[in-house]
Amino acid sequence: MAQKATKGLAFNTVRTIFSAVLSLVYSILVVRYLHIQSFGVLVFHDSIFSLLGGLFMPLTHQAQARYIPEFMAQERYPLVRRLISVGQRINILLALAFALPFIVFASPVAVALGNPSWVPYIQLMAFSMIISAGLGILKAILNAFYDQKFLAIWETFFSFLSLALLVVFVVYLQWGVVGAILVSIITYGASGILYFYRMNSNYSSNVKGETEPIGKPLETRIRKYVIPNAAGNLVAQFASTYGGVLFLGLLSSTANVAYFDIPNTFVQRVFGQVQLIIGGLSLVTLVEVNVKNPGSLALASRQFTKFVSIYTLPVIAGGLVLASPILTVLYGSQALPAVLPFQVLLVVLGVATILQFSITLLFVLDRAFRGLLWSVLNAVLQVVLIFMLVPMMGAMGAVIALSASTLVMGVGVTYDASVRLKVGAILPLKAISRTVLASAIMGAFVYAMGLVLPVTNAATLTLAVVLGLSVYLLCLRLTRVFSETDRRLVEASSIPFKSLLLKLFWRTRES
Repeated sequence: MAQKATKGLAFNTVRTIFSAVLSLVYSILVVRYLHIQSFGVLVFHDSIFSLLGGLFMPLTHQAQARYIPEFMAQERYPLVRRLISVGQRINILLALAFALPFIVFASPVAVALGNPSWVPYIQLMAFSMIISAGLGILKAILNAFYDQKFLAIWETFFSFLSLALLVVFVVYLQWGVVGAILVSIITYGASGILYFYRMNSNYSSNVKGETEPIGKPLETRIRKYVIPNAAGNLVAQFASTYGGVLFLGLLSSTANVAYFDIPNTFVQRVFGQVQLIIGGLSLVTLVEVNVKNPGSLALASRQFTKFVSIYTLPVIAGGLVLASPILTVLYGSQALPAVLPFQVLLVVLGVATILQFSITLLFVLDRAFRGLLWSVLNAVLQVVLIFMLVPMMGAMGAVIALSASTLVMGVGVTYDASVRLKVGAILPLKAISRTVLASAIMGAFVYAMGLVLPVTNAATLTLAVVLGLSVYLLCLRLTRVFSETDRRLVEASSIPFKSLLLKLFWRTRES
């Protein structure tokens, strides 16, 4: 399991680094070439259809991620085939049922939203949602088969393709919002076709052949997992990203939508890389651990949480120091009002990223309903605060509402998993404290560097990031964040550059 998990982490990391850089360039071009008002329109529509997709996609996608590894560990391959075939059929039927009404009745929907000119945006977004649903379930299946190498290579390729198409459609042809939506449709469609071929060719024995009826008891168990999971996912999406955008769009202006979405999307994307690297893989791995060696569940959880904190804490420290140059260099002076929201969200969502890893354990232990309850509490608190604060404070009111509700959920779900479900300590406090020290030293170095060489352009910003990262890696070694357990996991893994990592982070082999 260590070999499979660490190999998957390595490929996911490579994929995520490339995708993150390309996504950043993508977002810069979108903001600069659509400008604030049109960017607000694009974000508003994307929020609507993302929430709509959240109504049904987790019903089928999460079932694959949760139960395929369990059935594979139990060697119940006919049941794996049945789950995949049923899941795919339900997935496409639900996608059509949710999207077709918006394609057919786009005109009255646009009028209801207050702008009849939005008809093509609504139709294209609805069509994109159908393709996204098909792509999502294929990725969930391939993740469950530990096919991270293939996904890493092709996700990176399609990130390059998205950027190239954006340059053509938005920058060169100036198709505006329509061009930005077409980029998603083309890349989702092409990757969906490729992933479908991969699943049926490389994993034909797991997809084709004799099937086993799911049976009433197992069907009930799956239903009890996916329904609260789907609802919780929808509520979580609303609370973390789309709620603030929708309410600002309805209660304020599209400019305020942009001033909230620019820092929120940037920070969510930065910390969301953790989810891309370990999210699906952690669920698959922890399910397998819980089946084969449940006594190691807390230890495995601490290892994943340590990985999250090692990534998250230096981002907080460096981002606080470089907040103003990051936004102005990347998005222009029009983004200056977003600096304070950026700093607040960076701290709060960074801490929440570490704490909310605990929610994965609720799904591993088939306690999805508890995850739903925490998500609902989060969303209700956020909506109450939004209605109180947004009319007075605009975008900053939405930031405060998101921050307060997210912290409450993070603390609550960590307590729930550790104490009430008796998993045990899942926060490696010693490693986190050492990582905080390493991050603080790095932040102080970057701040001092800015006094000598002000960060005012892309060159000095890049230099600050590179030097800050180098200092941080050195501090990780000096503070001995990585333990002997980490060494053994690396030695047992098949990740690339294993010998280099061992020399970089461990001084001498301990007896």
